[in-house]
Amino acid sequence: VAYVEESVTLHEGRTCTIANILTGKAGEADVNVAAQGFTSTKAKIKVFQLPLNIKLTVNREKVAVGENVTIVANVESQGVRVKDAIVEVFSKDNLIWSGKTDKKGEVKIVYRPEKPGEEDITLTAYKRFYTNTSQTVKVYVEKFLTVTVRAEDVEGAGIAGVKVTVLSGHRTITGVTDASGTIKFEAIRWGNVKIGVQETLTFDETRYVFIRWDNGLGDTTINLYLEEDKTLHATYDTQYHVTVESPYGRVYGSGWYNKNSNTTVGVTPASIQLNFFQKKVFTRWTGDVNVTTPTAQVT
Repeated sequence: VAYVEESVTLHEGRTCTIANILTGKAGEADVNVAAQGFTSTKAKIKVFQLPLNIKLTVNREKVAVGENVTIVANVESQGVRVKDAIVEVFSKDNLIWSGKTDKKGEVKIVYRPEKPGEEDITLTAYKRFYTNTSQTVKVYVEKFLTVTVRAEDVEGAGIAGVKVTVLSGHRTITGVTDASGTIKFEAIRWGNVKIGVQETLTFDETRYVFIRWDNGLGDTTINLYLEEDKTLHATYDTQYHVTVESPYGRVYGSGWYNKNSNTTVGVTPASIQLNFFQKKVFTRWTGDVNVTTPTAQVT
């Protein structure tokens, strides 16, 4: 687009600027010059834009979530630094920063990633009479989490001594629950994590048998995708061992039983003939049960 900036009087041998040429793209423009009483003349002028270049420097290419990334951008054209160039910073097509270069053609951007993963950060620079340019830098954002596992019985009481294993990437961590039934694993990398607990834990005549996780899964080992700290509850049945013994006859009912469940123990036959003159006759159970019948209900 050509427009007359001002009217001037031409004098022989003198050159005057009478128009500014504004164009939105490179190429050629036709300029008509006319003065009253003179024949108009036409001239072609070449229109071009200067190239812009961005040179990026990143202080770190791996950061944790919440840590700052400092990006220094230098904008120049044919080796000359360009001041007042507008620089816009995009992450996943979202504008996260905008500003202008200083007199040295430099701008410093401090960015704090909030989500883990590989992130493309694109810087675009533009200025009037220059071609737009952009550069992209990749930043890998780490996130480290705390995973808490609590082993408990069906009544919510903690179970100490349960072995817990966490597999994160190529790293395997193993520990046991404390007196409250809890264990914490820190600095666990975000993403896919495998967590497992032992199936059975036995203390003398008492044992704990895994039932399920609080998310309903019934396998002792589960796979999770984690982006935040996580607390998991592993629920166990409490079982007691019942021992039935007698020097005579055949006993039945020995084994492991869930807490508060009922079972039947007994001995058969109730009497045994030892010889023509002697026999043994059942009289009572002793121990944790005091019952006078050969068959007894145990809770």
